[in-house]
Amino acid sequence: MAHQPCLAAVPDAAATEITRLGLGALQGSGALFYWVDEAQSMADVSLAGIPKHFYLNYAARMEEADPSNVRRMATAGHSVTQLRQPNPPLPAESAVYGRLLADYGVTDVIDLMFWSEGVAVAGIGFLKRAEDPPVDAATIRAAGAVQRYVEVSLQSHARVRGPAWRRVMARDYALTPREIAVAELVRAGLTNCEIAEALKMKLPTVKTHLAQIFGKTGCATRTKLAASFARLGS
Repeated sequence: MAHQPCLAAVPDAAATEITRLGLGALQGSGALFYWVDEAQSMADVSLAGIPKHFYLNYAARMEEADPSNVRRMATAGHSVTQLRQPNPPLPAESAVYGRLLADYGVTDVIDLMFWSEGVAVAGIGFLKRAEDPPVDAATIRAAGAVQRYVEVSLQSHARVRGPAWRRVMARDYALTPREIAVAELVRAGLTNCEIAEALKMKLPTVKTHLAQIFGKTGCATRTKLAASFARLGS
């Protein structure tokens, strides 16, 4: 299924640096960096050396035929794939994807996926053209090194840290989505009245949620709760 185009309004600083690092190491002509949302779709895509119409065509026609699209890589748990030597089983439409890439002069693609606690959080595809050095064993080793370095670096990024914290709250403390929303605002230092206004809740409802959060986390006060958040890397 095609996804809705989602180009980033302003490229993320980390995305820009990751793209620069990867293009230098893998010697590609272009790169497409993206964050992975909760639906395992691309979000806030950044392009480098790739025309916008190529990405729009990918979103509309190519993604489902891409043997290393976000959903397939996330489901398979892959971190590095190469178009010319993809990991089986291949989707039948992969040949169609190759022909679509050839229309843009792309001869090969290296895809990297970055993970946090077993969840895909971001990815980047590097496009090779005929004038670029071909992909060899050294290129794949370099791709693996880039993937590992970037994955570690991304663990401290707000786009990764926030969702990871919410997963911990749901998994380890059985907080509901609404309780997590309240807890996040407590973590940010908001008062009960400010939380009520931000979440369009009545003040007694906020207090009820806080009582549930205190009970589930074993923290008796907001200070202890904030300290607990800090230990979780919030």
